[in-house]
Amino acid sequence: MLIQAMVVTQQYPDALYIQQMLEWESLGFELLTELNPISALQKVRLIRPQVLILFGTLGAADPDMFLEEVQKLNEPVHVVMLSSRHTQTWNLAAESSVFGRAKLYFIPKLTVDTLMKVIEDIRLTQQLERQGRSIPSGQLGKCSSLQPLASGVWGRDCELLWVRLESAAVLTHLQIEDILCDQAEASSLRWVRWQPDIYLVLLQESSQAGGASGQLGWLLDGTYGAVQILSIGVIARDQLEASVARLQSLDRHRYFFSDVRLFRENSGTVHRRILYPTEVASLLGSLLIASIQGETAEACNVIRKLYLEQIKPFMSFTALDLLRHILGSTYRLLCGQSDMSGLFSSQMPSCVEDEAQMVCRAWTKIMNQREPVQLSQAVVSTIRRLNSNFSSDLSLKMLAEEHNMSESGLSKLFRRQVGCKVISYLIHLRIQVAALFLLQSDWPVNQIAQKVGFWDAKYFSRVFRQEIGVSPSEYRRRSQQPYEEGQNQ
Repeated sequence: MLIQAMVVTQQYPDALYIQQMLEWESLGFELLTELNPISALQKVRLIRPQVLILFGTLGAADPDMFLEEVQKLNEPVHVVMLSSRHTQTWNLAAESSVFGRAKLYFIPKLTVDTLMKVIEDIRLTQQLERQGRSIPSGQLGKCSSLQPLASGVWGRDCELLWVRLESAAVLTHLQIEDILCDQAEASSLRWVRWQPDIYLVLLQESSQAGGASGQLGWLLDGTYGAVQILSIGVIARDQLEASVARLQSLDRHRYFFSDVRLFRENSGTVHRRILYPTEVASLLGSLLIASIQGETAEACNVIRKLYLEQIKPFMSFTALDLLRHILGSTYRLLCGQSDMSGLFSSQMPSCVEDEAQMVCRAWTKIMNQREPVQLSQAVVSTIRRLNSNFSSDLSLKMLAEEHNMSESGLSKLFRRQVGCKVISYLIHLRIQVAALFLLQSDWPVNQIAQKVGFWDAKYFSRVFRQEIGVSPSEYRRRSQQPYEEGQNQ
């Protein structure tokens, strides 16, 4: 029985290109092509394909619309998102993720090899499902309690590890489980598959040459992709239940140290990656322009970039709070109101991707409820100029002269189309960038003030407090709090 795959694209040459890339039928796939993305949404409900391939730009049918339709089916569907042949549209960090019961594959650069890798993963998954068996779970078997694992604890202290293979290929799971079984037979560890992507592993304390990193060198050498290991440290047998609960709490926020392979609780060895204020400021300008003009797909694409490229690798709760504040400021500018109950969850997201999806849906709803405004070229140019030169000594007179306009003419046009004064927008932008500098540098407050365009440190501190709610020094202190304290913010 062939696996049904539907290709959705707007261009016939693109559809032909996909058809000719692989020998689909010999690989076990029946390839259907749909050149009308809107009609394809309806056919997804009728045909219920096992594989959905979205290729290039889809016009009015935003990719999120297809994901929502797939989620409604409540069936395991593989969604493959491909960039066009000429542009890298899907610039996302992860190769795959999970959305409801669907598994998503993002391929930023389409080649035969990368597509074949995805197809092989889909084939293996489908084969296992047809055989009516799940992926093997090791000697201890699947469990709803910790008793099978606890019974494997030796008569001495052990080290408990929480191993996450986030959206790893089925073949990767099988390879790792084979090695875990071999290690278990040699009595060097005990393990159990706790959740679909999570393994609990107990290591004998006495056998730890070099600690967990020495024992699991084969897992940390980069061969197995996005493997994350959380370590609670050495525990006694009666501490197992409490330790697993603590690891679950850490795992809720795993994306804040997503680039760290082995993370020890209360470890001081985790180094935060750097946000790039100029890039963030540029993205914020693009978000504002797209949102005002009603360009929904572009606005959502910018939001995804902010979450996945700027926040996910940064490993900081304060960075997420700052992004929420920045998006909230843009929301208030667009809607003229401060009620953001539908924009963010009151709790920390289970992962950054979840919140990014939620915010994109909320943003789309907001944009559908307001009339788009076609920005004049002068206003678009002014926004981009401010966002790319926020630290420069810009004045309204200088900006007006660049467009052969009077100061009052540019000011009125900007306020009418954007919703605030030019200088007010520049001050808000400078404060947001200053907050990024406070997160990632040890520079004195007065030096940061100068770097973002404020020459009076006292004035900067006063404006910062009005915008963020605390002084710059207090904001920095909160951002440097220990991990456990930070998660209660």
